[in-house]
Amino acid sequence: MDGDLDLDLFVGGYNAAGASTAIYRNETGNPRGIPATPGGLASTVTTDGLTLTWDAVEGMTYDVWVGTQAGVADIRRPDARLSDGTRLTTSTGLRTGSLTLRLPEGTYWWGVQAVSGERSGSAFVSGGATQFVTASTPNGLPTRLALGAAYPSPAQDAFSVALELPTTAHVRADLYDATGRRVALVADDTMAPGHHPLGWSGSLASGLYLLRVETGGVVLTRPVHLLGR
Repeated sequence: MDGDLDLDLFVGGYNAAGASTAIYRNETGNPRGIPATPGGLASTVTTDGLTLTWDAVEGMTYDVWVGTQAGVADIRRPDARLSDGTRLTTSTGLRTGSLTLRLPEGTYWWGVQAVSGERSGSAFVSGGATQFVTASTPNGLPTRLALGAAYPSPAQDAFSVALELPTTAHVRADLYDATGRRVALVADDTMAPGHHPLGWSGSLASGLYLLRVETGGVVLTRPVHLLGR
C-alpha cells in the first residue's frame, strides 16, 4: 500500500459512530528484499516460434514483457511497472526460464524481471531487439500451417493473428464468445501461400473470446482477450 514491497492492512466498515477506516502499516520490512535481476538473456527462433530464455533461479518466478517498440509492452504486459519493476498485483510469474510466443515476422523488444516468494520484483532487464523470421522455403513461403497468438493482448477494439499458409487454401475464421455463440466473421476467403494477418476491429463486451480458424480440414484456435470500451 505504501510502496515498500511488504504487506500493509486496510480495514473499512461501520461502527456505532458510522463509517470507519483504518490503515495498519507494516514496519517489519522485507527480510529478503528485492531479488537480483535475471541474467543470461537470449532469444532463438524454433519450430514453435520465438523462444525467449534467461537463467532461472530456484525459488524465483519471472514476469516478461514483449512489445513492438522499445519500452512498450503492447504484445505481452507484465503485472509490474516497466520503469522500476514495482509489482502491481500479488500474482507470481513464470516458473521456468523460458517463454515461447507465436508472432508475425518482425522486430520485437522484450525484458524480464525476477519475482520473489514475497512477491517483490527486481528491475526489468532488457533483452533488446529481436528479429523474428519464421521457417520458410527458399522462395520465402511457410513450410507448415501455423497460427500465431492474438496481439495486442489484451486488445480493446482491434486485434490481429498471423496465419502461415504453406499452400493455397480456403480460410474461414470466426470469433466466438464464452457461451459458444459466433459474434464476428474474421475471414472467409481463398488465400495464396504465404504469411497472412487475420485482423478484426469492432466493438464487443469485455471478456475472453475464441478465434476459430478452419482451412484444409484443419481447425486451429486461439484465445482472444478483449477489453470493451
